[in-house]
Amino acid sequence: MYDFDVFIRVIPLPMGSEALVLPNEDDTYDVYVNANLCRAKQREALDHELKHIKKGHLWSVLPIKQIEAEANE
Repeated sequence: MYDFDVFIRVIPLPMGSEALVLPNEDDTYDVYVNANLCRAKQREALDHELKHIKKGHLWSVLPIKQIEAEANE
């Protein structure tokens, strides 16, 4: 499905933060998903972050509105 390795961690995050992704030095990624969300929202947030990785958004210089729109496609 994806050509990269991801470690998914479900942890409590501040309200308003659904998920975030951090790259690792070994070309893997950590995705942190908010434990306070229902399962359906957690899955949506995870999918959104995976799209950011797939589209190379972590190193993009595009405007944030464009990056977020692409990840929501």
